[in-house]
Amino acid sequence: MTLERLGRVGRGAVLGAALALMLGGCVHEMGTPQGLIPDLRGTWTGTWAGTPLTLVVIEQDGTLPDGGVELGPWSLAGPVFPALRGVLTFQSAGAPVSVNVQGRFGDLYGQLALILDLLTTNTQRIVLSEVTPELLRGIGTSRVRWEPQGPVELRIRPATRSSAGSTTSALAGSRLNTSRATPASR
Repeated sequence: MTLERLGRVGRGAVLGAALALMLGGCVHEMGTPQGLIPDLRGTWTGTWAGTPLTLVVIEQDGTLPDGGVELGPWSLAGPVFPALRGVLTFQSAGAPVSVNVQGRFGDLYGQLALILDLLTTNTQRIVLSEVTPELLRGIGTSRVRWEPQGPVELRIRPATRSSAGSTTSALAGSRLNTSRATPASR
């Protein structure tokens, strides 16, 4: 092989790799969320494919990477999304199972969505395409046949809403109350 031909092959390989990276980088499940993200902390109850489902959102802050270039547990490139963490209880083979869950908010077809990944070896995922402060609705999947697959609907239990939620909503949303307490109100 001549040096000139090797140079053409090298350039072709580099161009091919660059094209693959560009095309691969364009395929994302979600875009960055465009609007306000409601505070979802609290206990949610409902159904997954007609079976009982409970989601307890413990923490809603931080970010999670989605795709991109990773080196071990660190994301070096790729989008990051606002995140939440909690515990999900669902029916598996007729018995309740509780698992840790992490979720990431994003924009799916122009609408706020939440993808919940159940932290198990069965790679269950729930894609909630309707996300409001009172209702979460979407579809859940699993690799194993004895776990639910199908429609998901969850509603918040109002008494479980976190008291810190109003502070989080104010910080994430619009106006922050900066008034100071007066001596009479202490």
